[in-house]
Amino acid sequence: MNGSIMSCNHPEESRRRRPGSSKQRNVMALLLLCVFLALLGPQAACAQDSPMGIEGEVESRPGEDLIPFQPDASGFRGRKRSASRHPGFKIGAEFQMDVGDGSLGSSSKVKALPAVNGIAPFPAETSLYLRRLRLSGIYQMSPRSRLVARGQYEGRNQSTDLLDLFLETRPCQGLELTLGQFKPRWGWEFLRHQWTGNTIEWSDATTAYARCRDIGLNAGLDLKPVRLDVGVFGGQGVKLNDLSWSHLRPGRNVITRIEMQPTQGLILGFSGQAGTYARGSGPDLPVQAWNLEMRCYRRPLALEAEMMWGRGYNSFSRGDTISRGGYASLLCEVARDLDLVVGHDWFDPDIRVVSQNPAEVDRRNARRRTTLGVNWYVGRRSDGNRMMLNYEFRGEGEGPSFANDGLRLRYQRRW
Repeated sequence: MNGSIMSCNHPEESRRRRPGSSKQRNVMALLLLCVFLALLGPQAACAQDSPMGIEGEVESRPGEDLIPFQPDASGFRGRKRSASRHPGFKIGAEFQMDVGDGSLGSSSKVKALPAVNGIAPFPAETSLYLRRLRLSGIYQMSPRSRLVARGQYEGRNQSTDLLDLFLETRPCQGLELTLGQFKPRWGWEFLRHQWTGNTIEWSDATTAYARCRDIGLNAGLDLKPVRLDVGVFGGQGVKLNDLSWSHLRPGRNVITRIEMQPTQGLILGFSGQAGTYARGSGPDLPVQAWNLEMRCYRRPLALEAEMMWGRGYNSFSRGDTISRGGYASLLCEVARDLDLVVGHDWFDPDIRVVSQNPAEVDRRNARRRTTLGVNWYVGRRSDGNRMMLNYEFRGEGEGPSFANDGLRLRYQRRW
């Protein structure tokens, strides 16, 4: 990987792979299985529904002791799955098809795809592309343990990766242990499933501080109304299929998250991480970041906001810098199958430096974005099958300015 983090929403940070027959076979297999599931319908995935849903809240049966994969959605945005007997195996598929307006600009001189985050000083072309295609398999070994595997084809980089591979178990009531490759417990926007997000793209602040996936161990303690997570990770964003001896060099990251629900419909949280990031050459960089979150749910409204601060490495500056940012998002359910969204995010990857060089502005300069969005659900809201239309007003807080306002469109479907 040459020291670069595998970032879900910052594809320019990802390692570019050369086309090859192995990659083409992987992509073809993913597409064929996705089509097969679509033709046969949800019952073809498994004769018995596994006790755990792929994401979100779980609707349990009496006497079953179940483990949530992620922190509770705690509002009206969660996806529910019916529990069933174990052992059992469930497979699922998800895809997202995106259209990006060329006026959004590109952050790369060599790629004309519209940028998804950051400052985009280079020209882009209006593009239609497969953003993500995921296949998931969950084996429920017992009421207290399950094994999860998930693979992904990422269309912007034309790469196929093993996204998740972890064992999750509950040795006693309220204690959850997760071991393998998975999402570190950081913030809220990053932890929620991308298929339930209010807007198409993450905020720049979340993109900067959150590791898409990492290898480690997390212990979660659920003492309602408080939940505590503490995890130890490699800190490099390295995936199991990319792991080599050089990636085992010292570089560790400790991430903790506290979430509490003082009243019905109000959730407060704090996340922190500390460690080091090992570059391909040169001394290791420190990693320190903090996050405060607040979520309010009073149907038909949902207000979500996070503030973040960092010192050391982030995926934009890729150096030892002081950074800060955040976002706020307000959603309104105007109908059973329709949401209106307004959001604003901002981020400064290096508060001490302002660059006038177009090749450096994305790494150094402050930026902001206001998003107006419409989400239309196709079928049941809980299924996550929807059309999303966003218009982004993007601006620079310092340095040269670029005209990068534009539209994004997404269709997504899950089985």
